[in-house]
Amino acid sequence: MCTIFSDAGALTPAAIVCVPPDDRGAVLALQAAASNGAAFVSVIVCGVVLHAAGGVGSETAWRYAIIVLITGSAITTFAMLALNRRKQERRLSV
Repeated sequence: MCTIFSDAGALTPAAIVCVPPDDRGAVLALQAAASNGAAFVSVIVCGVVLHAAGGVGSETAWRYAIIVLITGSAITTFAMLALNRRKQERRLSV
């Protein structure tokens, strides 16, 4: 869970630094909407996984639920790294 909170604290400053000043308001609005949407969806997915894997009393169900949450954070991390690399390649080619 620490990784989820640490990436949330890094996304807003990164968006401010990486985006031109004229687009910052729109990017911050989209980032806030996306992060709140992801938080909403993750709670539902966690509940569905818990229910499908045996309920809240099952250790295995909790393990699966945590793995699903970690997987979501990992996908987001790798997507952001890929986007950052693509942006850096564009800068180098110009």
